[in-house]
Amino acid sequence: MPHDSRGLFKRLANLYFAWKNKADINHITGDIHFLAFALPRKNTILTIHDCGTVVRLKGIKLLTFTLLWLKWPCRRVDTITVISEKTKQDVIQLTGVNPDKIHIIPNYIHKRFTPQSYPTGIDHPHVLQIGTARHKNWIRLAQVMNGNEATVTIVGRLKKSEIAYLEKENLNYSNKFDLTEEELLEEYRNTHLVYFASTFEGFGMPILEAQAMGRPVVTSNISPMKEVAGEGAALVNPYLQSEIRNMIMNILLNEDIRKQLINQGYENVKRFTPELVANEYMALYKKIMLSD
Repeated sequence: MPHDSRGLFKRLANLYFAWKNKADINHITGDIHFLAFALPRKNTILTIHDCGTVVRLKGIKLLTFTLLWLKWPCRRVDTITVISEKTKQDVIQLTGVNPDKIHIIPNYIHKRFTPQSYPTGIDHPHVLQIGTARHKNWIRLAQVMNGNEATVTIVGRLKKSEIAYLEKENLNYSNKFDLTEEELLEEYRNTHLVYFASTFEGFGMPILEAQAMGRPVVTSNISPMKEVAGEGAALVNPYLQSEIRNMIMNILLNEDIRKQLINQGYENVKRFTPELVANEYMALYKKIMLSD
C-alpha cells in the first residue's frame, strides 16, 4: 500500500490503489481489512491474526472497528484465513460468517531462530518475559518471582506506574524495549526459561521462538497457546500463581525436565516451517484460481 493505515484520506487512497491494482489473486494482510470493499469477492483472501482489538476498545471505536475491520470485510470476501482455531471461533462469533469459508493456516517460525547451547549460571537463573500488555500476564510472573534470586527480563516498554509496582514487589528485573532482531535473539540466548502464560492470544509466536532456540517454555493451558506449544512446553493455568510458581521452579531446579522440554520443543517447531506454511497458501491460491 502507498500509505499507512492512518486517517480517513490515507485509507481512501489505499482503497483506490487496491481497486486500480486488483489481480487474479488478492490477499489482504495486516491492518487494512477494509480493502475488501475495493476488491472482487471471489478471488480475494482476507487474513486475520486475532480479534484482540475488540477486547481493548470501547464505544464508537469498538463499533467502527467491528464493522469496518471485521464484520463487513469478512462478509465481502469468499475466503478467510486465520492463524489458529481460537481466532477462527472468535471471527465466527463476532461476524457470523459461514465457518466453511475460514481456513486455518498457522504462522511460521523464521529460520533466524536456531538451536543454541544452554547458558550456564542456572544457580542464578534468568527468566524472559515477552510483552507488557495486561493480557501478557507479566504481573503474575512478577508476583511469583519477587524476592527470588532469579532475574526477570521484560521485553516491551513499561509505564512509570508499572515500574513503580515492580520495584515495590522487590523484583530483580530489567526492562528492555525497541530491540533489534539481533538484540531479541540475544535475550533468548541468555535466558534459562521463557514465560509466556498469556490470558489471550491469537497465536503465540514467542513459544515457537523459544522452542526453536532450545529454551524451556512455560505457557498457558488455554487455546491457542496449548495447541501451538504441542508437547514442547509446560502448561499452567494462567490465573493460578501457585501453579505458575511451582512449574517455573520445577523446571529451573530439574535438569531432566529442562532437557525433555527442550527436545520436545525442537520436534514441535517442525510443524511450523516456512516451507510447510507456504505450501498451504499455495494450495489455497490454486484452489481459488481453479474455481474461476
